[in-house]
Amino acid sequence: MILLNKGDDNLMYASRPDWWDIGHVYGARAYITALTIRALRMYVYLNLKLGLTDHDLNPYLALVRKMQTQLGERLWDAEAGFLLNMLDSTKVDRHYYAGSLIAAVFDLLEEEKQRTLLETAERKLLDSQIGTRIVMPADFHRLINVYKFKGMEAGEPYVYINGGVWPQGIVWYALGWLSLGRPDKARAIIEKYYTLQGIQNSPNGQPSFFEYRNANAESPHYGEIDKPTFLWAAGWYLHTLYHLAGLRENEWNIAVASHLPSAWQQVNYDILIGGKPVRVSYSGTGKYFKRIEIDGKSSSSAVIDSGSDQIILERGHPETPYLVKANCQIKGVQFSKSNRILRIEARGMLGQPVNLQVISPLKPQGLFVNNRTTHNHFQTHQNDNVWIVIIESSLQELEEIFEIAF
Repeated sequence: MILLNKGDDNLMYASRPDWWDIGHVYGARAYITALTIRALRMYVYLNLKLGLTDHDLNPYLALVRKMQTQLGERLWDAEAGFLLNMLDSTKVDRHYYAGSLIAAVFDLLEEEKQRTLLETAERKLLDSQIGTRIVMPADFHRLINVYKFKGMEAGEPYVYINGGVWPQGIVWYALGWLSLGRPDKARAIIEKYYTLQGIQNSPNGQPSFFEYRNANAESPHYGEIDKPTFLWAAGWYLHTLYHLAGLRENEWNIAVASHLPSAWQQVNYDILIGGKPVRVSYSGTGKYFKRIEIDGKSSSSAVIDSGSDQIILERGHPETPYLVKANCQIKGVQFSKSNRILRIEARGMLGQPVNLQVISPLKPQGLFVNNRTTHNHFQTHQNDNVWIVIIESSLQELEEIFEIAF
């Protein structure tokens, strides 16, 4: 039903900006487009996982690719350095909405645009004392007729949706930097603007989670929070902590990342995988995994392909190659020390785009797909005396085996 609001330009349209429930101007929206891309990918995954393959799912993935392209091209404003919404089919909404940051969280933009988006947010949206404002400029009180608001429902300047600081804006800003490999910056953002101590140390700081904060620096109410002990905000906080502690998820799988905030060395937590609690334990330092152990056995994958009881992760210079990321289902990953071959079993739909990333201390020599040599879709480069292998392909069979020779 949501696709009824898809335009001919393959962008999602809405009457309200971002996640709001006010405003009545119908135009293309970056936030809703990004969420729809995510939802369609999840829909495809759930159908495959449940075995509901009696209908063709490829059109949804094809649509996702078109939507992602349009998001990064039509809604990207080079002058603003940001994803901007539309007020109608021709007029651009020049406001900077925090909802656009979700494109960085979901990794929907090329890296340079993602970095520019976050740098622009730092200049335009970030209040250095209390956090990320939900929109700027805070002038909706002057634009009631333009957006067809009901009176002052948007709020006074820097209050409520008219430029107030909301929890999700802080979280999206932090997670965007985390997705760019900046865990220390992401941690600093959360520590300053979203921990109880950080909130307490800010103007009018009441140590509590909140719905929003007054962002009017000229007001004696600057920094005051609305709705203390707001559990929705607590949920965002826990979500961010797990990601800072290395948990990664996309529409297809769960993974663990090695690049944690520099002060975090001994890290332990529990997560649910397949409905089963799993203990995750980190030790060591560095940007890579020296060793991955699952239930007492050595593993060659940071992408978790099955349930387990315990995952032990030691950071350092990698001893053997291992899978880091995958945007498809992973059935298994094994590395043969005798043959020096990393074998990755992938599953999905015919024609489904596949992106795999591998870290290795050994120089890659070649790629085999279903026992056939291929030089296509195979990129390598070296960094920190470690080889990074990127495979970009599409599935020609429902299950395919990718083998990297070292």
